[in-house]
Amino acid sequence: MKCIKKMNDFVLGILMILLSAFLVFGKITETEVKTGQGGFLVRSDVWLRMMGVFLVIVAVILIIRSFGKKEGEEAEGFHFYLDSTVVAVIVSLIVYALALPKVGFMITTFLMCLYLVILFSVKEQSLTFRTVPKALWGKLLVKGVLSAAVMLAVFWFIFGKLLSVQFPTFSLFG
Repeated sequence: MKCIKKMNDFVLGILMILLSAFLVFGKITETEVKTGQGGFLVRSDVWLRMMGVFLVIVAVILIIRSFGKKEGEEAEGFHFYLDSTVVAVIVSLIVYALALPKVGFMITTFLMCLYLVILFSVKEQSLTFRTVPKALWGKLLVKGVLSAAVMLAVFWFIFGKLLSVQFPTFSLFG
């Protein structure tokens, strides 16, 4: 494909379209709210389908931007790398998805946000968890706790209060 300037963007766009097709057309949630409260926008399938539509729009833009190689310009080939940060995020998302129904939305989301803020703060400073100076840990924890608390409050207000979405609650022993 000689007209593609950025092969990674092109491949990512195709993968995003496939994921959005799964979100839009797949049967991944129940389509009826069990309590009948809140109306159409409370249904989880509506939000997943809306995310799928937004995802396909962004994917098309990404694919269009990946084209446009000018004559004599060097094209970026496809390259994929899997570093420890990518693996850590994937593992944390799997743990989050497994813990969410048992531990509840508030605790798991707070811990997930805290972990991701600290992870990316450490990466941003070109450090690893082993090489973070002890003096920096306090700042990272404060930044992480504040960021996670703000994000959780925003999620709770938008989805819990404005849209009346029922969050999973703590049910480890029940």
